[in-house]
Amino acid sequence: MRLPADMATWRARRGFSALLVAVLTTVPLAPASAEMVHGGYVRSVDLSADGTRLLSGSFDYVARLWDVEAQRELRRLDGHDGAVNAAIFLPGGGQAATAGDDLLVIIWDLGSGTPLRRMNGHKGKVVGLDASPDGRLIASAGWDRAVKIWSADTGAEVRQLKHPANVNTVAFTADGAHLLSGAADGRLRRWDLATGRLLSAVEAHQFSLVDVALVPGAGAPKVLTVGIDETMRLWNLDSGLEIRRYGEHDGPILALAVSPDGRLAATGGADGFVRIWEIKTGKVVHILQGHGETVWSVAFSSDGRHLVTGGNDEAARVWDVGYGVEIGAVGGPSGHPPPPDLGPEFAQGRRLYRTCHACHTVQAGGANRAGPPLHGVFGRRAGSVAGFNYSPALRDSELVWTEETIGKLFEIGPDKLTPGTKMPLQRMPDPSDRAALIAYLKEITSGAGGAPESAPSD
Repeated sequence: MRLPADMATWRARRGFSALLVAVLTTVPLAPASAEMVHGGYVRSVDLSADGTRLLSGSFDYVARLWDVEAQRELRRLDGHDGAVNAAIFLPGGGQAATAGDDLLVIIWDLGSGTPLRRMNGHKGKVVGLDASPDGRLIASAGWDRAVKIWSADTGAEVRQLKHPANVNTVAFTADGAHLLSGAADGRLRRWDLATGRLLSAVEAHQFSLVDVALVPGAGAPKVLTVGIDETMRLWNLDSGLEIRRYGEHDGPILALAVSPDGRLAATGGADGFVRIWEIKTGKVVHILQGHGETVWSVAFSSDGRHLVTGGNDEAARVWDVGYGVEIGAVGGPSGHPPPPDLGPEFAQGRRLYRTCHACHTVQAGGANRAGPPLHGVFGRRAGSVAGFNYSPALRDSELVWTEETIGKLFEIGPDKLTPGTKMPLQRMPDPSDRAALIAYLKEITSGAGGAPESAPSD
């Protein structure tokens, strides 16, 4: 999971409350019921203009296209070698754009589920995307302190907008003439797209400005921003003056959306709640509690009747805005059961196992996540699970997973054991920790210890 760039600073200043949020955002809890489930945290959600399809991007390296009414997967967009942090429909609805930790922006044909263009120009992970109203341009926000403007038709880089801090979010104005960007220095910037000139830089938040959304309506243009400082703020875009401040989240606010009529705003935060606000009055209309963990993304439907959200519980959820209730949830857990308790002999391994929780299933017949399933991993050749999109480093490897090779993986790191792998960097220097984890993994991946989910990458 990725947090905005100055989260550590915020935690240090906030003390115990920040520590609590740190725990909530790093230790997955048992998710509530949902039908649209990924194999990792859902970082981004977007609805098609007609409201029939949902696009979601996840920590599991893929984006998925869903039928909203049936809450059924239509397409799996598998082309990134890292977490997918942003996923948006392009105007017209036939194409989508995604961006991720692998520094790539990809444009997809949604009819076939194939990538049309790969834009490789960022030098840091890409965390935000927006498309111009006419669909000709795509803006990407990177943790290389840059916004890049791309041609949607050719994939060529049109312009770069340099920042003094990592950039978290971008938004085109309604006329397509300007671009807004929010960065880790807390500033809201407004750019002239024709010239690349910086028009204004407002000190909007004390810490990172995480998300921005324009507010439709008559009069002077208005924009909402949210940030690590736990507030949502309303701004006059022309004057740069703050109009109103909202703040009822108990932790950083990480997601923001505005209804098409400009009446409501939705926010999601590290406290696990989604709040729906009346922008004019500041009243909280609904508090939505389905995720139970960090909420990363929110989006309104084009008629404003529905809201979609994505979070650490690995689910994308659909809500009725008028009633504040979830639509289409089904019974039964959709995510991980807790790690099995095999007794005091395995207590240390069970504890260490939680750090691998997001990437793998271990039960027989388990699904692919950010990594392949690990049932029967001991004695299996690396890169050999059918249907998983391996990096060439593992797919072409002769490596066999044993106690020794898994131990080596955690001792020196995957980048040293299998150079070129897309496995996350992970090391465990203490030999006793490695031994405890391996003993525990042998039990749970053989089926003897039950059916939880996780472990090292395969």
